[in-house]
Amino acid sequence: MTEKLLNITKSIPTPFLLVEEKIIKRNINRIYNYAKLHGFAVRPHIKTHKSLYLARLQIDSGAVGIAAAKVGEAEKMAELGRLDITIAYPAIGNERALRLAGLSCKHNLRVAVDSEYGIDELANAAARHKTVVGIHIIFDAGLHRCGFSDPEQIIRLNI
Repeated sequence: MTEKLLNITKSIPTPFLLVEEKIIKRNINRIYNYAKLHGFAVRPHIKTHKSLYLARLQIDSGAVGIAAAKVGEAEKMAELGRLDITIAYPAIGNERALRLAGLSCKHNLRVAVDSEYGIDELANAAARHKTVVGIHIIFDAGLHRCGFSDPEQIIRLNI
């Protein structure tokens, strides 16, 4: 850190986040150049930065959309304009389902689900909003944190 910058930061209450825009842009471009070179898409999870500015940099650099942990995070990111949004964790409850259905009216939206109850809530909310909410079925691969562990049940849900 330069001496001048060090002196400026002494007057800022802590904690605070100091980032160098040039380094962030270089790192973001490196990620998307690598993805392009190897033929895969990147969907950054915004839970670590929760920043509209950084999300915009990621999208402008090639992100296919964003992933969010919670409905509120997705609603905030939706301020960026039309987005492809994935909610990475199950959003249980009628209020959350209705908010997600509302988001899906303007954005391509998918929600991770780990129960038939969650699927039903999203389906009912989507019907009320006359929209479509995509789902990703979470498979429990043995950690028992969330998800379906019965492959037959997953197949039945996909039909």
